[in-house]
Amino acid sequence: LALVSEVPATFAAHIAWADQPLVAVGMTLASGALTAATWWAGKDTKEARRLHATATTAAATGYLTVASFTDPLGATQLSWLAI
Repeated sequence: LALVSEVPATFAAHIAWADQPLVAVGMTLASGALTAATWWAGKDTKEARRLHATATTAAATGYLTVASFTDPLGATQLSWLAI
């Protein structure tokens, strides 16, 4: 479900912000903060669950950030979604 909604969100972000470098910086910082918050929030769970949640968050926010400022359906971005 998240993957299905992420692609249209990426297109919307690409249309709105593709040529704004400050937004790219902000999204990169927000992606890092969300990934760090996921790691912190998982401190009371098993290590495997914490690692999986953090890796998933990093992959999803990374795709959103990169695809928002490049081609959302480029070959690299699509392979990123397949992972």
